[in-house]
Amino acid sequence: TLIRNMMIPFVVVAAGLFASGLYSPASAGAGHGLQPLAVADQKAPRLQNLGRHTFPVTTASPDAQRFINQGLILAYGFNHAEAARSFGEAARLDPGCAMAYWGMALVGGPNINMEMAAEAGPAAYKLVQRAMALRKGASEREQAFIEALSRRYSAEAHARIWMRPPCTRKR
Repeated sequence: TLIRNMMIPFVVVAAGLFASGLYSPASAGAGHGLQPLAVADQKAPRLQNLGRHTFPVTTASPDAQRFINQGLILAYGFNHAEAARSFGEAARLDPGCAMAYWGMALVGGPNINMEMAAEAGPAAYKLVQRAMALRKGASEREQAFIEALSRRYSAEAHARIWMRPPCTRKR
């Protein structure tokens, strides 16, 4: 009974992801699990009850700021696919917000649970370059975040920057 009760929420979430279009086997990149599906003009949902964390950035749009906050909270929770949609919505609401592009580049990369798929590198590089182009209008703190992330990705398509190295420890 305990196992059955634990499986019910999992099945409900999985069914919801399939039905909502947030996951399809074809969209799951190597090592990246859930990937957002691109849908023209689809807005990221404004999620509720994620907490009160804020990450103030340079933007004239209060809505863009809310999506930046949401994106970072989701990134902290390792929901990178939904975080990317939130940062993308912030960029749609304020195309001049450098940190929206920084956020998309950040969650497009590797994390402690997953390596970065080789094909994700060029997209992340382009996003961080867009943030670099907009950084002059950002605060000094934001510029530091953007410049730090710009060193994570390379323009070379074959570069595998920040990939987990093979284990070399002798056993």
